Amino acid sequence: MIVQTLNTLVNEVSSLWAWGIGIVAGWGLTLTIVIVAIVMAHVRITRLRKEVETYRNYQVTDARELSIRLRNLEK
Repeated sequence: MIVQTLNTLVNEVSSLWAWGIGIVAGWGLTLTIVIVAIVMAHVRITRLRKEVETYRNYQVTDARELSIRLRNLEK
C-alpha cells in the first residue's frame, strides 16, 4: 500500500513537472515568435521610412530646380 502510494505520488509529481516544462516551453516559443515579428516589422518600417524620405528628397529637389528655372525665365 505504501509502495503504491509512493508510485502514485512520483507519477503525479513527474506529470506536474512535464506540464510545467510544457508551459515554459510554450511561453518561450510564443515570446520568440513575438520578438521575431517585432524585429521584422521594425526592419520593414525602417526600409519604408527610408524610401519615403528618398522620394521626398527627390520632390524637394525637383521643386527647387523648377523654381530656379522659373526665376531664370522671368529675368
